[in-house]
Amino acid sequence: MLVDAREDIILEMIQKNMVIHAPKSGKDLKREYPEYDDYPEFTKLDSADLMFVWAWSNKTSPFLELPEEKRCGPCCDFAFKNPHKNTARKEAWGAGSGTSPKFPEEIKNAIKRMELFNPGMRVQMAADNLHLLEQCRKAIRQDISSATPEEVEDYLKTAALARKIQVDILKDIERGNLGSEEVENTMLKNLEGASAAFHKSRA
Repeated sequence: MLVDAREDIILEMIQKNMVIHAPKSGKDLKREYPEYDDYPEFTKLDSADLMFVWAWSNKTSPFLELPEEKRCGPCCDFAFKNPHKNTARKEAWGAGSGTSPKFPEEIKNAIKRMELFNPGMRVQMAADNLHLLEQCRKAIRQDISSATPEEVEDYLKTAALARKIQVDILKDIERGNLGSEEVENTMLKNLEGASAAFHKSRA
């Protein structure tokens, strides 16, 4: 009998406060999430500009709490650790001007691509990957020492399919597991809330 365990797995992942493509170390997001190399809009950007795009437009970014006219400065501070580049980007894009920033085309295109990622579906699919991995493990680790020839034949077919599925899921995981990650494993764990931090700095 098949039992649907999917809802329990998704609930567990929600309770872990999952985010999508969140920076883990402050290094190049394209190294942390190889999937980004699939998108020309991202490959054209350097690591800091891509970090800015994530902070500005990813649907799980805490900076989305801020209105556009106040968001650019905090996102620049998060992404651009080089003081000269930080200042240059703020001046070029109009951070602190009280209006929405003016981005160049390559940043606009990357923002549009980033906005298309669906966090809910990605978390669900990552949960399904983990569930399927566990089911494949159970299917493979059957004891067939006392099985009939027919049972052995069925087992070998099932094990071969399970192994193929495991390999496919491993590729997903090595590419960042659809970008799904717990907040605790990312740089966001130390953010007290971007909006709160911004207003606090202005107090």
